[in-house]
Amino acid sequence: MGIDPASEKEYITPSLEALETLYSIRESERDTSFIRRFLSEDLMRSMDIFEYEQKGDKQVIKHVSDEQHWQDVKDMLIKNIGVNSMPVIRIMDGDYEGHRTLYLEHEFEGRELRLEEAEKTLEHLQSLWCHEVMLETMLERKPVCLAHDGEKFEIKKLGTKQSTPKKKETAET
Repeated sequence: MGIDPASEKEYITPSLEALETLYSIRESERDTSFIRRFLSEDLMRSMDIFEYEQKGDKQVIKHVSDEQHWQDVKDMLIKNIGVNSMPVIRIMDGDYEGHRTLYLEHEFEGRELRLEEAEKTLEHLQSLWCHEVMLETMLERKPVCLAHDGEKFEIKKLGTKQSTPKKKETAET
């Protein structure tokens, strides 16, 4: 049993009306809204879309698009697209502990920062700030503070009682 060439051609070559609809959608939708509106449970299943996570040095499947988890997979996909994939980092203090240290906080939403990128970013921020830069975040489900003082990058473990600055009204970066 084979595929009917006529139906295959229709599938591969959409009609002019279908193309116009696609172009219209492309012009009016952002990636996240497109996924919210058009990525259905059936489509996710037919495309075998799944969510994975890092466990040690391996990537393992966390959820598949089955009846129970398809919405979880879709929500994670939406979180990881466009500007949603950018971590939210807030300025907490520009003179932390009176040492002109720039203290930042990562709004942790279940996704760890990439250490290599965080290190380079803190190095650049430190060169602009001219004093130590610290970033509070989570690594391996534990609170840590990434720091760069201009010479070296460090990962400092934070205890349960932290001496982090109180939140100030600041803009998100």
